[in-house]
Amino acid sequence: MGQWLERYLDEVAASSVRPSILRRYRQELRLYIAPALGKVPLDKLKPSQVSDFYRSQLLHLSPGSVRRLHALLRRSLGVAVRWQLIPWNPVTVVDPRSLTSVEVHPFDAKEARLFLAAASGDRFQARWLIAVSLGLRQGEVLGLAWRDVDLDQRVLAVRQTLQYRPGEGFHLVPPKTARSRRIVPLPDAVVDALKLRREQQETDRLAAALSSGRTGAWSLQRALARPCLRAMTIATSDGWSAPPACAVFGCMTCGTPLRRLCWPRA
Repeated sequence: MGQWLERYLDEVAASSVRPSILRRYRQELRLYIAPALGKVPLDKLKPSQVSDFYRSQLLHLSPGSVRRLHALLRRSLGVAVRWQLIPWNPVTVVDPRSLTSVEVHPFDAKEARLFLAAASGDRFQARWLIAVSLGLRQGEVLGLAWRDVDLDQRVLAVRQTLQYRPGEGFHLVPPKTARSRRIVPLPDAVVDALKLRREQQETDRLAAALSSGRTGAWSLQRALARPCLRAMTIATSDGWSAPPACAVFGCMTCGTPLRRLCWPRA
């Protein structure tokens, strides 16, 4: 089992899932599946062994985590069946424990107003206003570029998302699904906040240029970019560094760490 799962991750999953998902698969294999089932021959795995494995994992994992292990095993053994390595998939006849629904408690209107009032005047007020008013995901907000924003037509386009990969830094990647690519109309408050954000960026870039003591066009361009590049480098899916000045919230001219723009953890 262990050898097959490694092969599945290398030859199948690596070309079909995002790096963050692949990294999670490898972690699940290393920490949970391999120690329990790794030495079981691929063609000898029985449903009872899979069921026992799920029960043992529930002693220290949530039902949701065990269902993710189930999904990985089911997909990988499904490929083994298609490749005619085994006659059938024993995981398909084992049902992991069902999930208990968790009620979500979003902001009500009063809480949203209080939150936005607290963010009023903050340097990144537009970041919080977009999240609360438009419902964009955190990665979608932080992945916004000015080319995605049309203040005249009062719309923005969600075309990319900012993703963090441990050991690699931040990357701009396409949205996970086609439905995630969308055009979102902008209310007046968001348009005004984005106009202010753009003015702030222009002021920051001018201040950076003046502090450098250089006036030549090329020197000015380097002076504007250098503070951003020192603070954060964003890599796009094709491997190139994204120009920091094009980002709505990713431009770190002021040196503000990106974690300040993320929702606080509970």
